[in-house]
Amino acid sequence: MAILDDLKKLVECESPTENLEACRKVIEIAKDLAKEITGSDAEVFDENGRPVFWLGSKNPKIVLLAHLDTVWPIGSFQPTWRIDGDTVFGPGTFDMK
Repeated sequence: MAILDDLKKLVECESPTENLEACRKVIEIAKDLAKEITGSDAEVFDENGRPVFWLGSKNPKIVLLAHLDTVWPIGSFQPTWRIDGDTVFGPGTFDMK
């Protein structure tokens, strides 16, 4: 199932909040997925030293704000990605990724 494959890519790219290199990696994955799914290029830039993923209008009427970082240190989940029945486990699976 494509959505689970995409989610797995995001989750397996662990992205602790304070690890900016890891946060940049997960944003690059999101950028590639956005291009593949929507056909549009997302913009990636830094704001106050933090990477930002932006897709859409520069002057939107509605903004969907989300995050791709997680609080878990790399290696906290072993395995990082797991499916048990109809439940997916891993960092970020329940909030935003």
